[in-house]
Amino acid sequence: MRGVIAGLVLALAMGGIAWAETPASKPIALRRAVFNLKDGDVWGHWGSPMACDLYYKSLRWRAGKALSEPDTERLGSIFGEELVHANISPSEPENLFEREAQSGGLQVGAVIKSLTARMCGNWNDSLVELAFRISASMSVEWQVYDPVRREIVGRMETAVSLQNKDRTDDALERIVIGAFRENSRKLVADPAFLALVRGESAPIEPLTPAKGGGPIIMALAPDMRMPLSEAAGSVVTVLSDDGHGSGFLISSDGYLLTNRHVVGASKSVKIRWSDGFESLGEVVRTDKRRDVALIKASTHSRQPLRLKRTLARAGDTVFAVGTPLDEKFQGTLTKGIVSAYRLLDGLNFLQSDVNVNPGNSGGPLLDEKGAVVGITVLAYRPDDLPTGINLFIPIGDALDFLNLTPAP
Repeated sequence: MRGVIAGLVLALAMGGIAWAETPASKPIALRRAVFNLKDGDVWGHWGSPMACDLYYKSLRWRAGKALSEPDTERLGSIFGEELVHANISPSEPENLFEREAQSGGLQVGAVIKSLTARMCGNWNDSLVELAFRISASMSVEWQVYDPVRREIVGRMETAVSLQNKDRTDDALERIVIGAFRENSRKLVADPAFLALVRGESAPIEPLTPAKGGGPIIMALAPDMRMPLSEAAGSVVTVLSDDGHGSGFLISSDGYLLTNRHVVGASKSVKIRWSDGFESLGEVVRTDKRRDVALIKASTHSRQPLRLKRTLARAGDTVFAVGTPLDEKFQGTLTKGIVSAYRLLDGLNFLQSDVNVNPGNSGGPLLDEKGAVVGITVLAYRPDDLPTGINLFIPIGDALDFLNLTPAP
């Protein structure tokens, strides 16, 4: 039984546990749980069957020493069952883009603020069977995160206490999992949580660019057609400490655009051009809410892509360029159409069925004349299958949120 809670920590921290779709089609995922316990902390006691307050053994936290380690599927089913009971239909995980989870829905995190257990009696003593009992108390702070707005939009707290006479070998694990289930049940019954999940909270006003940071004046490309083959040569692979994404040259003085989640907290990144040439790029400015970043590097004698603020129309042909899945696929070009424009949680998005995958993030969405109309940012992929629903940041938003101004 020792260290069983460490197994819960590992299983929960490994990633998406359960996804659900509400009647309002707002998906939700339990993404992570963190326990406020340190290695060696006392979190439970063994007591005498006749006087449980007389402790003769302490249960200490031993991270990574789990005798029985629940897997993510088991924990996911617990959370998913309670969602079903609240009339929220479960679905499979989405295929998220980069390190920072990207989706059109909400994500739930759990901070286990307190956990205590008490066992009275001995499994092997049949004389005290009637006196044997086990109890546990758990309190949880739930955080609801909106990955589109890049902020926590709700916090709720739940607490439960359980007691039974389970004498099975995994009794301690079972009662702790039971406490987690009861906390999940309380969460999905919380009116504030249901309002967030079902989109019944107050309408969100569209976000506007931050005022911090003066304008950056740059020499943008002239208004002229560029063949798609040539445009692909101005798209780069951006390599950071956490992996790779895509980016593209927007000015003759070496400025490139990508997603903020591609560069993360890095101050500099590696830029790889289509011919394999590599150089360092400085991360000059980012905007986490709009998920855009500006990099300064050498142009490598490439031409900047023209930026088209005018919104493409539904049905217009568009092309995505980037480095999907693996660095060896740099320069991949795919074709689709503009499907719609969306306002999601206060942010504008261009929707297209053009095929994109992890690694395309930060790459350009081009029109038939090679002009940039958007930046790849996320995809909707329930059941880990492509749906043809992919979202892009309008290029005008990227310029406005980063406060970029064309030179006269």
